[in-house]
Amino acid sequence: MPGSAELDQVADVRRKLATQALGTLPESSRTQSMFEIGAYVVLLGIPIWKLFLPGLFTGAGAWVMLAVMLLFVAYPRIKERRHGVRLPHRMNAYPSARKAHYAFLAIFTVNIGVVGLLVDFGHLVIASVLSVPAAVALFVCEKVARTKMREDIEAGRVSVGL
Repeated sequence: MPGSAELDQVADVRRKLATQALGTLPESSRTQSMFEIGAYVVLLGIPIWKLFLPGLFTGAGAWVMLAVMLLFVAYPRIKERRHGVRLPHRMNAYPSARKAHYAFLAIFTVNIGVVGLLVDFGHLVIASVLSVPAAVALFVCEKVARTKMREDIEAGRVSVGL
């Protein structure tokens, strides 16, 4: 086929772009994975933290929380500048990853609501225990979404602005 060399070059560039933007797979060690799951447990336990540390969300604590949230928002932009690859941040830009993104949002929303209700009714142990499997589920959803995003970039199903 006369155009196959050009198509192979395009596929190779897409693979390199996906690797540069999202890293290589497997992309995290066990230590990093455990750290991420721990961070999800802390995030999902915000209603519990509000009970034990009521000052966390008022005064200086509120500013610290705002700074942490701004870091989470700024991190993808910082990563773009470091790698030189500008990917869309919209969830709908990656067709194969939509289900994983929606599952992530559903698990997070339901867990925050359920943990909040359990804390309000005084069931702290159950609320704490519930956060761990939910954090693992969020971690799995994130990894599936990143894998699907990588496949979309390699297949050319997402527009990547450079």
